[in-house]
Amino acid sequence: MPFSKMLASSGISPMTIVLYRTVFSSIFWAVVLYLQNGWTSFRIDRSVLFYFALIGFFSFVLKSCGLIMSYKYLTVQFAIMLNYLAPICTIFLNSYLNKEKPRVLQIFASLLVVFGLVYAFNGFGEDFSTPLLGLFFAAISVAGSSLNTAYCSFVVRKYKPGICQQIFYCHFSAVILLFVIKSFSSGWGDMALITPNAFFNLNMVALATGVCSTFCFCVAVRLISSSTLQILSSTEILMTLILVPLIAGILPTGREIIGSIIIFIALAMATVSGKES
Repeated sequence: MPFSKMLASSGISPMTIVLYRTVFSSIFWAVVLYLQNGWTSFRIDRSVLFYFALIGFFSFVLKSCGLIMSYKYLTVQFAIMLNYLAPICTIFLNSYLNKEKPRVLQIFASLLVVFGLVYAFNGFGEDFSTPLLGLFFAAISVAGSSLNTAYCSFVVRKYKPGICQQIFYCHFSAVILLFVIKSFSSGWGDMALITPNAFFNLNMVALATGVCSTFCFCVAVRLISSSTLQILSSTEILMTLILVPLIAGILPTGREIIGSIIIFIALAMATVSGKES
């Protein structure tokens, strides 16, 4: 997240950041697939391909673009914390799509995440003076995150696809759409702003989100319920509060630290709730 903030602050379009990380990840996972079993590793049922394209749209177009676009208008901490409304949305989506009956502790943990979020920013009193466009993009990110988690769980349980196939086709399908969106929205003028330092930051974003984070997510969705997974994903806020001061030099406030502790307690409760599964 801090790397994306620095890239966006230097004038590089958020669409460029998302497109690069998606292209990078597509190439990386294509190589992994080929090394597994040659070209036969790419064979896949067309019906599953549709769902992969849908997940790619939710994750890399709605979630990623919404989040990175919100960085232009909100602080990193505020943009990230708003994204933790996603667990509540995921619980309701799961009750419909995956027939997962929410546990009482899951619901309480989700509400506790929201309370930690509200407390950290003092009821959002100061941040609501920021452009509403930033809040709009954050809302898009929340919707994409919730839909991505719920549909990933649905596809994994119904079709049982290979992890590398799933990651590759989700990224590959998103590349095409992102290329079209960037061409008609921000254009390609910002490519001239990519310095060696910016290129390093782009690769750090791609490795962290497109390779490491996505792989761990796809493994986790096979082991625990998507509601629990979405709540546990809130550990991202704790890492953000640690990394942002180190990388971007933006120190968290006392309320942000206490709010993150409240969220950590919610994570512990979600873990207890998800032990059965």
